[in-house]
Amino acid sequence: VKLWSNSPVSAKTFWHYTKHDSNTWIFNFMQPNFEFKHFNKITQPMLVVVPENDFARGVSAEVEIKFLKEKTVSKNFTAKIVANTVHNFGGKEVELVQQIISWLASKN
Repeated sequence: VKLWSNSPVSAKTFWHYTKHDSNTWIFNFMQPNFEFKHFNKITQPMLVVVPENDFARGVSAEVEIKFLKEKTVSKNFTAKIVANTVHNFGGKEVELVQQIISWLASKN
């Protein structure tokens, strides 16, 4: 089976994606009542960069960021939206990298 970005996965991995209690179900914005069992334990400074138009997310970038801000315990949470891009940041890779580099430089 091939998933997003034409990446091959095994049947076991594909099955794991569909289980709400799996490790791969950590960013489910369509079921906000599910605990983000790993994300909400990260206390380190955090940067989240999301694409503006992500079909896989199920909600807008703004809603995703609001939700993550509510779930995080990190005292240093930064969120950015890369405009006019999709799930895999295709065509906006340079902008994505610039966001990350800028954030890392601000932590020095």
